[in-house]
Amino acid sequence: MINEIPNKADLDQKVCLAIKDPTESLESIREIIVDHIVENLEFDSEEDMEEKYDDAFTEAFNGVEEIIYDLDVNEINFKRLKDYIKAYYSYNAFNRIIMDFEDYMTEGERLNIIKKGRVIFDKELTKHCLW
Repeated sequence: MINEIPNKADLDQKVCLAIKDPTESLESIREIIVDHIVENLEFDSEEDMEEKYDDAFTEAFNGVEEIIYDLDVNEINFKRLKDYIKAYYSYNAFNRIIMDFEDYMTEGERLNIIKKGRVIFDKELTKHCLW
């Protein structure tokens, strides 16, 4: 487990610049986080390297989940979320796009996203009844 992300201020700056760049996707931001963490780690063995890579991916996924909460509501971030939910089953991304970005999609698109989310997250939706 990674106790502390090395050079966090540098990483925060990279992520802020990536969020401001409309060509950067949430997946590419996740990769920026992974690359930063891995570049700043030392490995004792191959097993240690594999474990730290796994931890870096987990940290990056969690970092993107936090970013999703803070995204401004605009067309660029709508496209980012729409692309992200095609590749990742992120409950937060589905919830955010459905609840906050409805002005950027047709009713048909919204219903398709809700339908896909229900299939993926059926147990959670039954428990929380968000959609």
